[in-house]
Amino acid sequence: MGLGYETAGIQQYSPYKSEVVSIGRGELERLRWKANYYESQFSIKKKKIAGVISKCRDLKAARKRLWQRLFGRKSESGKCGNNGSASGGKRGKQAGQEGSGRKTEGQLETTTETTDLPIDKCKCPKCGLSYEPLEETADSEVIEVEVKAHRRIIKRHRYKKTCQCPKVPVIITAPGVPKIIPKGKFGITFWVYVLLRKFCFQQPLNRVVQELKLINLKVSAGTVIGGFVRIETLMSPIYKAIEERNKSEHHWHADETRWMVFEQVEGKTGYRWYLWIFHSETTVFFKAAPTRGAKVVKEHYGNSWGVLNVDRYSSYKTLLGTGCFLLAYCWAHLRRDFLEVEVGYKQFSVWAQAWVIRIDNLFHVNKLRLSYQEGSIERTECQSELEKQMGQFKEKLEQELKDFAEEIPSARRKVLESLKNHWYGYTLFVQFPWIPMDNNRAERGARDPAVGRKMYYGSGSADSALFSAEMFTVLSTLELWGLNPSLWLTAYLEACAKHKGKPPKNLKSFLPWEMSSRRFRQLGGTQRLGSYAAITKEQIQCATVDEIFLKKKSRPSGKSLAKENIVPPFHKKYAGSSIGSSPMAG
Repeated sequence: MGLGYETAGIQQYSPYKSEVVSIGRGELERLRWKANYYESQFSIKKKKIAGVISKCRDLKAARKRLWQRLFGRKSESGKCGNNGSASGGKRGKQAGQEGSGRKTEGQLETTTETTDLPIDKCKCPKCGLSYEPLEETADSEVIEVEVKAHRRIIKRHRYKKTCQCPKVPVIITAPGVPKIIPKGKFGITFWVYVLLRKFCFQQPLNRVVQELKLINLKVSAGTVIGGFVRIETLMSPIYKAIEERNKSEHHWHADETRWMVFEQVEGKTGYRWYLWIFHSETTVFFKAAPTRGAKVVKEHYGNSWGVLNVDRYSSYKTLLGTGCFLLAYCWAHLRRDFLEVEVGYKQFSVWAQAWVIRIDNLFHVNKLRLSYQEGSIERTECQSELEKQMGQFKEKLEQELKDFAEEIPSARRKVLESLKNHWYGYTLFVQFPWIPMDNNRAERGARDPAVGRKMYYGSGSADSALFSAEMFTVLSTLELWGLNPSLWLTAYLEACAKHKGKPPKNLKSFLPWEMSSRRFRQLGGTQRLGSYAAITKEQIQCATVDEIFLKKKSRPSGKSLAKENIVPPFHKKYAGSSIGSSPMAG
């Protein structure tokens, strides 16, 4: 059989050379079956290899992201110049600009000291005649900080009766100094000092004890912890009042961060707890919980209703089922997703940067819209421009999802599919301008506790974790209102001391939203806050119906709405409209 051909005198094998071979039908079917089998096996192995390659690429991207988090720049702004400024210019005071000069600390307590020259220095060094004194002086100032611990010896006068009246005390004594711990030796200023350093400045308790030792005050950590146990009962009413105020409002920013609690709790494995933050317009509420589940969110909000700025964590999404909440998702988190794609996948960097620029443009237009007065021509023009850009954003999203439909699940598809699945929550800020595009308020609110977690690792017990949440709540709410925490703590603990170590019955003078204007100014406040949420419960219910409509592409029946007691007053506006034509669809 001629199985080859000759080229330049060399005989080579050619599998494509035509030749006639006689085989039986059974053998032919067997060979065809083998060919199909090996072809399918090849296809399976090819897909498996592609999956392994994709997984390796994802692992490399994850390694790059982790490296960026540990050693890279923390800012998510544009690349910096050589001098570290995002704008490329020099940091600090710019050339040609007038400086601010020295600040006058007129609010500080002032003491006046005089210095004089020695008598022999007030004479002329040549003739010896004395200098004549002038009325004016050469003045200068020095800022001093003096921290000291001192003992107060309280001598209470006693009196003996001189009459013979029955059932009257023989000796009477002047009352003692009020204390928050009746038989304790530490005064209110001590506890204010310790509380501020522990929960406001996030210093470890051991370091606070060492600092007190530097000013000749030796106190053990156990003594301070015992005092915290007593103070927890005093702070509990304030904590509950802030919680009720927080629940009564209708717009929040929510987030959670891990908080270690080094105590074995029944039914829980490990020491990882979570510190939840619910930031409203007038309060900041923290809650320590052993779980990160939806139970915490449902227990906190109960029968409340409103708008929640959150990330895409699933626990918050359980509130959508109540029909009383709208979730506004954070655009900063979405922007971060594209930045992580840029860091992890060099081949997608240009694509990711294009999406980051689109998101930055939305932030810019929305900021410009909010800078103009409501009802003005400029505000209307910015609103139109924002709606136009949102429409283009949605079109680009749908187009790229079609282009990547056949692509193996990759980082690009995951980001775009997540954006599509949460699109409704991303568009709420367009219709309701008072809803921020990001969740920065909650993330910044949790920053101080996060610093504390890094400094002293968390709490040593469950009770300590709950007390930490109480103090974070009180101090953060005071900071939100611009009140001086030192003045407030002093005033509140003095009131508790006057009530024999118990909380005062009337808390109005200590709640920022209820205290008088005079009291507000005495505690360092300058401007009051107000709760603002320009939305009604009916609007939220209607918007919830719209979200269902957009996801299912079918309008809920009247019976299903009646069951939920949802009556959409402006729902006819969307009747017969397509998904793309709905204003909420962008």
